Amino acid sequence: MIKKIILILLSSLSLTYAREENLTYSDKLIKKALDEKIYEERTWLVLGHYKDTIFKPLHSLIDDPKFFLSPDGKTNPKAELEATIKSFFDNGISRGNDNAHPLCKYPARKEYLTKRLDIDIAQFPQKNCQEFIEAETKADPTSLTLVFPFMYINRPSSMFGHTLLRINNSYNDPLIAYAVTYAADMPDGVNTLIYSIKGLFGGYPGYFRVKKYYETLFNYSNIDKRDVWEYDLNFTKNETKTLFYHLWELADIYSDYWFFDENCSYNLLFLLEAARPSLNLTTSIFWEAPPDTVKLMFEKRLVKKTVYRPSHIKIIENITRLMPQATIDLATKVGEGKIPPDTISQSTYSDRLKVAMFDLAIEIKR
Repeated sequence: MIKKIILILLSSLSLTYAREENLTYSDKLIKKALDEKIYEERTWLVLGHYKDTIFKPLHSLIDDPKFFLSPDGKTNPKAELEATIKSFFDNGISRGNDNAHPLCKYPARKEYLTKRLDIDIAQFPQKNCQEFIEAETKADPTSLTLVFPFMYINRPSSMFGHTLLRINNSYNDPLIAYAVTYAADMPDGVNTLIYSIKGLFGGYPGYFRVKKYYETLFNYSNIDKRDVWEYDLNFTKNETKTLFYHLWELADIYSDYWFFDENCSYNLLFLLEAARPSLNLTTSIFWEAPPDTVKLMFEKRLVKKTVYRPSHIKIIENITRLMPQATIDLATKVGEGKIPPDTISQSTYSDRLKVAMFDLAIEIKR
């Protein structure tokens, strides 16, 4: 009897071993990932923006179906994990366009799963991710700064201020760095009442957008006349690169924009969590205003330096505060190009006032 049991066990083990030997490399990885329940791990849930809320069981806050590789990906992180690993080894999925292959479209997932599962990257199909490589080279991500433009009462979406991220580069010049914003995509000239109603109920799709920081700063400081606060964060270069990788995954991917919670500030927190999953920033909340995000950065001890950039109008106010009206009028005419700059230098005013007038003329011209 004992011999029969041993034979049955050996036969069962032999069949199991044979089945595993017949598995493809990707199937073995999928089995390992599911056995170890990677779909329940914090990093995977962050990369999929999965949350368990009061009103809904576990689901992704991303609403664009293009983001998911599994038909059930929005509500099933396990299915999305399996589909992701499988897609990485599907050589024909991009139909001749390497940039459209999941290996190129999901660099943050690729980076995480490669390390977590100890994947032999030589087993991946050879893909030329030219668009991603060029974008990463151009951005040159090295560090992060949270930017807080103060409130702007003439725009409903900015009545509590706004938050965005700046991805700094190795040139240490913030003006040529890239600004990352998340905002509702709505038509121009929307009525304030309509905006408020639709914004409260997720009526607009929200997208991440990237552009040069000097353009963003000009719009806030010169056009909107808003003071800007910058908070350098203590994220490492590798963490910053991971954030950029996840941002790439979210290109042209929308989530319903909700004014109170899933707004600009809340969605930026997901990027920071992707960079450092140990952070718990996107806790269940009802209200996430931009000032609350700034406060959270200090509570989590993420801020290492603060920089204040006064608005264009604030700079002019500071320059003219102690200037006689006659010198203000003269500098204004120079700044507007009505009279030559030499008019200031040839005047009889003190050197201190001449310097102030030149400063004012430059600001007016700008």
